[in-house]
Amino acid sequence: MYLFVAVSQSRLTAIFLYMKLKYLLLMCFFGVILKGNAQFGFVKKSEIDVVKDSRIVVVLFNDSNYNASIQKAFDRYWKFNGGYIFVSDTMLKQYQNKPEYIYLVFSKSKASNKLKIKACSTEDDMNGLILTKKYKRKVTTDVLIANAFCSNKIDTPDWYPEMVRAVQLLNNFMDLAAMAKDDKSISTATLTKNYPTNKTALNDKTLYVLKSDNGLKGKEDGAQLWGNSYEVLDERDEMNKLILEQNPDALYFFSTKDAEYCNKLIVTASGTELMYYTSTKATDPCQCTAKDLKALKEMRVNANKVK
Repeated sequence: MYLFVAVSQSRLTAIFLYMKLKYLLLMCFFGVILKGNAQFGFVKKSEIDVVKDSRIVVVLFNDSNYNASIQKAFDRYWKFNGGYIFVSDTMLKQYQNKPEYIYLVFSKSKASNKLKIKACSTEDDMNGLILTKKYKRKVTTDVLIANAFCSNKIDTPDWYPEMVRAVQLLNNFMDLAAMAKDDKSISTATLTKNYPTNKTALNDKTLYVLKSDNGLKGKEDGAQLWGNSYEVLDERDEMNKLILEQNPDALYFFSTKDAEYCNKLIVTASGTELMYYTSTKATDPCQCTAKDLKALKEMRVNANKVK
């Protein structure tokens, strides 16, 4: 009798520990999946009009190239009507904790290898512009509104085109969120699975990829895999020119990396709309591969079937 009870308790303890471990592993797995997904938007649909009409405090930091670039990009490309002001991070006290303001800041990823800017960070490691309801040195998810990725490799000549792309991607998200039918339609899961831009915009576009981002191997043919023209560029300034010219016939690939994930994006050069997004482990070289091109072609083909 006592032996039976002892064995049973031992088994129950072992089962309990096994189930607890299984639960923890499951939670860790889902945590990785959720964190790996890019969170383009955090705002509720009911808040979109308020955000659009709010006054934006564009926070300036210690980098004069960044400051000049974000001011020029915001002046030229920000679409909405609430107005905005540019304020140094050292002069923000009078604007903080006031509901009539929202803040646009640059969040620097841990994986950024060139950026010397003294910027913010986010709860989820992220490199790029963020809109937030409160200004904090470490911005938490509960106050985030939206974000837009930038490259990890920004150097002095790259700040302005990177800011143009990021500001336009924020415009694009806010427009889509305003047209969404409900909160679920602008949730992280929906946006990362299939960002709801019009994929017929992929028709007859040349896809431009930097040589350093070209992950095709051996005899893999980019034009054949994508089904349209595929051009490899030697220098970043060639890509920057496409962004600044807003070439209507161009798509381009770029990637951004944080400590855990590689995020790959393909956008239109005109109006900068996001066409393709995927997130993989940080061990990925973060290049444009045959798998990415096949997925992009499938999106275009399916969009034309529906049209």
